[in-house]
Amino acid sequence: VGSIGSALIYALARRLGGVRAGMLAALLAALATLHIAWSQEARMYALTATFTALAAYAYLRLDASRWRRWLLLVIGGSGAALSHYLGVLALVILNLHWLLTFRQRPPAFHRRWLLAMTACVLLVGLWLLYAIGLIRTDGGPAIFDPVFVFHLLATLFAVGQSTNLTDHIPITLAVSATFLAGTGLLLRVDRRGGLLIALGVFLPPLAVTLLSVPFNPFYAPAPEERYFVIFAPLVLAGFGLALDHLLRLSRALGVLATLTVLLIYGAALLD
Repeated sequence: VGSIGSALIYALARRLGGVRAGMLAALLAALATLHIAWSQEARMYALTATFTALAAYAYLRLDASRWRRWLLLVIGGSGAALSHYLGVLALVILNLHWLLTFRQRPPAFHRRWLLAMTACVLLVGLWLLYAIGLIRTDGGPAIFDPVFVFHLLATLFAVGQSTNLTDHIPITLAVSATFLAGTGLLLRVDRRGGLLIALGVFLPPLAVTLLSVPFNPFYAPAPEERYFVIFAPLVLAGFGLALDHLLRLSRALGVLATLTVLLIYGAALLD
């Protein structure tokens, strides 16, 4: 499943930025400790990540006539929501992007979009009818700490570790600055693509933070690395795009940033 996810990360980044961006994203996926470790776990997280990547890729390929692409969107979106409850955020991200780019699309697209989302809701709703009585509801002792959640996210995609976060602050800052600088360049060139990456990176930690609010009546889990595996395809695709745009801005700067990130990822993998 992780290998399929890596292929979809390549396809996703290539669709947004071209072959070089796709190759860089795929290379980072092949080195990313977080992606590799959880792909080896017999749990749902890598599966949910692959469905998320499929939904995002299908979304970027949609038009008003190709029904097979709409079917892939329904499979990816409903699959993400059905394999892990946080996977529903994949649908939230895509719907927010659709609303924010509403005027850039023809009416026929919007009609098909509503039909596709209705299909996703029906599929997930049928499962809920069966599972609602079995779902664990526990407010739990989770601690509301937004700074920690974003620190955890940044560290995970810098060094692939969720322990001793303060030991990795310099590396985390360097990798995060590279990502933010490249994403800023992406937004200047392609606002629609950059917006999708931004939503995929920043919305999940916000959602995990809100779920950690004390006295949450549904389920308040402690923020852990496994919850961010689900959205790794969007983050890794974003890294590929960020490095590609730094290379477009300045070959020397781009090569330095790319080699630095690859060395950090490689060292984390060996460690």
